Amino acid sequence: MKAKITILITLFVLSISANPINRIGEILKSGNGNNFKTTFIVYNIDEEHSTINYLQKKVDSQMLLIYNNEIYDVFKDPKTGKSIYFKIIQQPIIIKKEEICL
Repeated sequence: MKAKITILITLFVLSISANPINRIGEILKSGNGNNFKTTFIVYNIDEEHSTINYLQKKVDSQMLLIYNNEIYDVFKDPKTGKSIYFKIIQQPIIIKKEEICL
């Protein structure tokens, strides 16, 4: 069975937190970021980057995915090869949509 993944090119209407690090405890309690089911839940991109910095992770790639009609950002850690999953609960404006089968 092939998996279908939707890749989006998006424009985010940013809701920039005054200090995203203030929510780090809440973000870390939301999951462990290891997969779609245990993802970190964030409001915006600033919170993703603050969490990555707090965890002292380095990332070399990023992919925006839709899984079960929800939006996720997946970053890859080049040192471990593992992915870090974030669920974005603010919806982006979709500019282009492309579906691929794996």
